[in-house]
Amino acid sequence: MRTWLTQRVPAQRDVDGRWQSKRDPSFTAPLERVTWGRDGVRHLAPGLVLSHKVAT
Repeated sequence: MRTWLTQRVPAQRDVDGRWQSKRDPSFTAPLERVTWGRDGVRHLAPGLVLSHKVAT
């Protein structure tokens, strides 16, 4: 059995289909590279979630 832990991270902006970091607006990337999901629900890549947590 797997246990999943989820934490909410404030929604990030997207600019013309590119994810934009809330902390550093000059850092952008295609949404497909920084998010994953199924059933229409997208999640931020774990590495970016961790970087957000470290900075807070």
